[in-house]
Amino acid sequence: MFALAANGKEKEAREQIQVTLQARQAALSTAVSRLLIQNNEGEEQATAEIRKIYDRVQRQLYLFLGAALLVIVLTSLYLIQANKKIFAQLEALSAQRSELAQKLISTQESTLRHLSRELHDEFGQVLTAIGSLLSRAGKKMPDDTVLREDLKEVQEITHPR
Repeated sequence: MFALAANGKEKEAREQIQVTLQARQAALSTAVSRLLIQNNEGEEQATAEIRKIYDRVQRQLYLFLGAALLVIVLTSLYLIQANKKIFAQLEALSAQRSELAQKLISTQESTLRHLSRELHDEFGQVLTAIGSLLSRAGKKMPDDTVLREDLKEVQEITHPR
């Protein structure tokens, strides 16, 4: 080509360069096209893989959220049942406490009645005994003495009518 150009045949040298360059250009264009196609196919494959990954992650996220929601619901139901049991036990204990309080009051009243009867009976017996002793002592005293009058007065106090 340089020899043709040096001999004054520039047009022929240019045509040869053009033919050579056109062949190389066609080969380069084919190679670039092939590389672009491969690049596009690679991008499509990568996009498909990324889409699959996102779909898997989304499914796993939905499964996780569903499982978490299920756990929350089950835990809530368990807590509600446990609270119901506790409140039922609390109500039963409250009823028992009320019943025991009534029994305690009844027992206290019964004990107090019994004690008051015992005290009344014992005090009555003591007063009766004192009255009998005063009566005997008064019979042994002379009739007109002040002491006999005092004994009679105390005897009337011990035997109210």
